[in-house]
Amino acid sequence: MKVFRKWLAAPLATLMLLSGLSFAAPAAQAAPSCASGWACVWQSYSYTGQWAANDRDGALRITSDKAGVAKTKSNSAWANGKVCSSTYFRDRQPKDKNGNYFTLNSQQVVNSNYRDPNLSNGAGTGKDSGQNWQNRVRYVVFDGGPNCW
Repeated sequence: MKVFRKWLAAPLATLMLLSGLSFAAPAAQAAPSCASGWACVWQSYSYTGQWAANDRDGALRITSDKAGVAKTKSNSAWANGKVCSSTYFRDRQPKDKNGNYFTLNSQQVVNSNYRDPNLSNGAGTGKDSGQNWQNRVRYVVFDGGPNCW
């Protein structure tokens, strides 16, 4: 009986792979990532839709569309600084001390609390983390390491 099970198992496993069937639970769809050394925001929740990003302190400057929708319409955020342990997501220029912000850790340096899929229910940590950050992020500031802008 054991020989029959082994003989049946290999073709059955091949058939399942080819057909896409599995006994395991389906894996959740992986979120797109934010490139190494960048801070990113997306227009929609859970890192979907148009995006905007920056690899240095200042205004969000690189976008996925010509209109730059995500520069003013952000609903999810991700920090991935190479050497900086945290990123400040701000609503005003970094030089404006009255601006509000929330902080996310770097995925590469800290590997925890580095993204937020829904900015409307409070975001990250820091001074203004409990606020609704939907459509408010305009600037980023990298901090917490050598050679941070």
